[in-house]
Amino acid sequence: MRNPFHDRRSLSRRGVALAVGALLAAGGIGLGVGLAAGDEEALVYDSVLGRTVPLAYQEALREVEPSTVQEGGEVAPGADVDPSQNPAEDAEIEDTTPVPPALNTIPPYDSSNIPFPSGFIAATSTYSESDGHLKRVIYAGAAGCIYGVPGGYSCAPNGNKDYRQIGMIVDVAFNLDYGPDPPADPPLFLPGTGLITLTRIEGDRVFFSTESGTVGAYSLTTRQATLYTISTLYLHGAGATANPPTLSLDSVAPTASTDKYKDSSAVNFAGGNAWKDVGTWNAAPSTGSQSVIQLGDVHAWLGLKNSDDQGTQFDLRAEIYVNDSLRATGTTRCITGLTRNASLAKEATVAFGSFPEFALAASDVLKLKVMTRIGTNPDGSKCSGPGGSHNNAVGLRVYFDSTSRPARFDQTASP
Repeated sequence: MRNPFHDRRSLSRRGVALAVGALLAAGGIGLGVGLAAGDEEALVYDSVLGRTVPLAYQEALREVEPSTVQEGGEVAPGADVDPSQNPAEDAEIEDTTPVPPALNTIPPYDSSNIPFPSGFIAATSTYSESDGHLKRVIYAGAAGCIYGVPGGYSCAPNGNKDYRQIGMIVDVAFNLDYGPDPPADPPLFLPGTGLITLTRIEGDRVFFSTESGTVGAYSLTTRQATLYTISTLYLHGAGATANPPTLSLDSVAPTASTDKYKDSSAVNFAGGNAWKDVGTWNAAPSTGSQSVIQLGDVHAWLGLKNSDDQGTQFDLRAEIYVNDSLRATGTTRCITGLTRNASLAKEATVAFGSFPEFALAASDVLKLKVMTRIGTNPDGSKCSGPGGSHNNAVGLRVYFDSTSRPARFDQTASP
């Protein structure tokens, strides 16, 4: 028979304090942990009350007349006591069907309604999976007030709130059958991140965003977290304002008030509507090793080489290379409303599709290639609507490298 109290998870404050104390002694977050005397009392999460209560209190609430309980703990046949909640819950308890991994968001008003002592964690989200016998749950959020100043004063009104800057991950497993729960690892702390929120599952990793604006990933295998940095790469040009001969990428925002621009060659729908290069921007060779996990949208400002092409619709394509190996691509279709007037240049964005994480080794060069063609629908037909009748154009103009047209994209990579 399955454990009818599989949602009731015991956790003593003393056990939590010992685990956290060991972590701090090993060079953890460096903050005092204040727990009141006498906290050795075992606590349990009561699924009916929806909060943590002393074990003795819960047992008193669930007290059953001795005459109705057999020696093995089962309710005696014919006794006027039904241990079940309802048939649906009974079926759920007996069910050993595996449950696939899933993420769940915890509403702010419910962030403390979890099976831990009060003040342990302010949870934002969970990851859960089950093989039908063991249920693994990962709680993510920020450290609770017990991780503030010694003596527990952080939990008092107007107390110190520095603990809120500490991201926290708790990885636990629950035995759904009769038997003890597996030992829990100490909490994982991420100082300086603030609240963390689980965002997606990708293979062995659960990715999360942080209140400080960074992103990270938690390994389901190693039970360790990696924080990534988000950097913005700007498109620059050296030399002439028109079609500068040297194109580059770096993290320095433009300071010039005058735009640079780069033109494509002529585009023609006839003959296959081939992509035509606008330009390729190269970053400086990498000085170390990085893993790139995410690319933000490319932002660029567009116009026409010739006013006769006003009304023409264009497709814009962006490609990311490491040296000469293509790593990611994105296309925006049927861009319209472009003009020859530089002051009316139109901002356009290109989102990259999903791509496998890729490495940047020392001396590797990251490249952004921008191309264009006559605007098309996904089936290859020309875009409809205004300008859809245009079969060709002298070319597309891309403006960049100024304070008003800071063409750019974001890159998320390991430090």
